[in-house]
Amino acid sequence: LYSPFSTIGSWQEFTFDFSVSAGNGKTKIVLFFNAAQTTGNAEDLYYFDDIEWTSSTFNTWEGDTDSNWDTASNWTSNSVPSATTDVLIPNVATKPVASGAISVRNLTIETASSLTVNGAVTNAGKIVVESEASFIAKTSVSGEIAYKRYLGTNNWYLVSPSVTGETVDDFIGATSFSTGTSPNIGLAFYQNDGSAWNYQSNASTGSFDSGKGVSIKPADRGTINFSGNMAVTDVAVSITDGTANEFNLLGNPYPSYIPANTNADGTNNLLTVNTAALSENTIWL
Repeated sequence: LYSPFSTIGSWQEFTFDFSVSAGNGKTKIVLFFNAAQTTGNAEDLYYFDDIEWTSSTFNTWEGDTDSNWDTASNWTSNSVPSATTDVLIPNVATKPVASGAISVRNLTIETASSLTVNGAVTNAGKIVVESEASFIAKTSVSGEIAYKRYLGTNNWYLVSPSVTGETVDDFIGATSFSTGTSPNIGLAFYQNDGSAWNYQSNASTGSFDSGKGVSIKPADRGTINFSGNMAVTDVAVSITDGTANEFNLLGNPYPSYIPANTNADGTNNLLTVNTAALSENTIWL
């Protein structure tokens, strides 16, 4: 969070909302002055006075009564979340389902948990979908989505941005990659024209294509983050025969699980729906 000083030699009041950072699991606050600035004097003085902290408490889903989002007794505050509520969905036995529209300020869906919303989602802050969590929204979703993916080693992984609007340069700036032959970093797009992998560099720009996978080799194990908007309609992905082979690296364009084969859903699954476009009904993992 950043705010500039507009005047010198007088008191200024600043208000910061850390609720989104808190929802991301952040627990420390560090203050910087003149960060990354080349102006100013070594003898500059800054004074603090009257620092006030106001706590923001999550309304946490418990699911003690049923799976209905609109049942007040399912929540720790015994009230249904509103547009000013920070909401936490932990991994409990009964996962929430909203039959209609919902409004929240910030929303965090923890690992292995899920939320299904059959109406519009209005979000004034940020929606955080932790690694291995699932967020299904069947109409519109407003606000930013932060989708996290935990990578347990520094090996290569095939992943897919589960949001729209994420740029390559923003993602590179927020992620620590392994490095190879200069200037290559551990981020590559697959090409079936014989060149195989199109390695990126720290200077790369562009956007990720929704539904297309990428290969990532992090500098160390940890969590990567994709930030953007959520696709709530069908995503059509162009596939090519290629000059070297017919393989295409595809990925899930949604921050939710989708049935991949008939074991998951007998009819509405990725392979069955796309049979006509595939040379064989096989998913390579």
